Amino acid sequence: MSSGQPRFDLVDFGNYISQVNPVIRTTTEAIEALRAFNRFHTQFFGVLEASFMGSGLSLAEARVLFEIARCQPVPASGIQAELGLDAGYLSRMIRRFEASELVYRDRGVDARQRPISLTVKGRDVLGAVDSEVQQDVAASIAHLDSLDRAALVEALQTVTALLSRGKAER
Repeated sequence: MSSGQPRFDLVDFGNYISQVNPVIRTTTEAIEALRAFNRFHTQFFGVLEASFMGSGLSLAEARVLFEIARCQPVPASGIQAELGLDAGYLSRMIRRFEASELVYRDRGVDARQRPISLTVKGRDVLGAVDSEVQQDVAASIAHLDSLDRAALVEALQTVTALLSRGKAER
C-alpha cells in the first residue's frame, strides 16, 4: 500500500489475539475474532480505498480483470459465478471496461455467454496493478524471517481451509 498509512504485522496480530484469549470457547468469541481480523486485513490491504493500489480501479474491478486474465476467454456468467457478483453490476463494469478498451467480447446472441478477453491495454493495466501488489506484499513481509514466513503461510492456508469447508457445507 502506497498510502503511507501504518502497517500492521499479521503475525503480531495473531500472537496478540492468542495471548488475549488463548482458547476461543464460544461461537460469539469466534465471530468477534473473525470480524476483528476482517477489519485488520481490510485496513492492511487498503480494501476500502477508492483506488486499489493507485490504479484508478476499485478492488472489485481489479479482481474482475484478474479473473478475466486467469480464465480468458471467459463468459460474464463464469465471472459472476466465480466472484458472486450481481449480474447487473458486472454487466455495467464490463461495459465500462469495453469503453476504456481494457476488454473485448466476442460477438454472440446472449451477452452473458459472449467470451470476454483482455486487450493489450487491459493486460498492461493489470500487469501494473499486479506488480504493485507484489511489491507491496513483499514489503509487508520483508521483516519476517523464514520461520515467520512459513508460519504465516501455514496460518493463512489453515484459515482458508477452515472457512472454505464451512462455506461448502452451507
